Amino acid sequence: MKRSSLFQEKGFTLTELMAVFVIITLLMLVIMTSIQSARGRGRDSQVRSDKQRIILGLVKAREAATDYIYPGNSGWQCLKAGGKCFLNSSGTGGYTGNSTITSALTPYMPGGVIPSTPAPVGAYMYDSYLYNPNVTQPDTLAPAGITGPVLLWYQEKPIQQNECNGVVLQPNYDPGIYYCFEKLPS
Repeated sequence: MKRSSLFQEKGFTLTELMAVFVIITLLMLVIMTSIQSARGRGRDSQVRSDKQRIILGLVKAREAATDYIYPGNSGWQCLKAGGKCFLNSSGTGGYTGNSTITSALTPYMPGGVIPSTPAPVGAYMYDSYLYNPNVTQPDTLAPAGITGPVLLWYQEKPIQQNECNGVVLQPNYDPGIYYCFEKLPS
């Protein structure tokens, strides 16, 4: 018995299924890329906001000090009570945090907490802003000509003019991460 074309089995060919799969995969790639980009912009926005609060807190701590100087030891240090930040590629070295800064700064921070950086995977400054109350030249992190109190942080997008002062560290540090510094009011 011969089947008529009316009763032929319905279904998709392998070519049609592959085409749909490729289209869905491409759409997912576009969506995932835009989500990652939005996350990076969100982290950069959070860093800029935190940076402004930290600078304001440091200025207030300086104004409250009897000697009218910024808190902390001389040299670069993490803005956290203890531990290290800004480690090298083997996970060692870096700078330390100290309780002198945190005890002077926390009264001026919302909630009494110094913000940590929302670092992406692999960032050397992975959990802390870096601060030096008195940069002198020559200096390992601050460009020539910059002296006095300085705050250093990272961002995930290229440094735009008037956004921050860029710091070029070593070319092998975190590809795609840009380091900025700002001189605090003297």
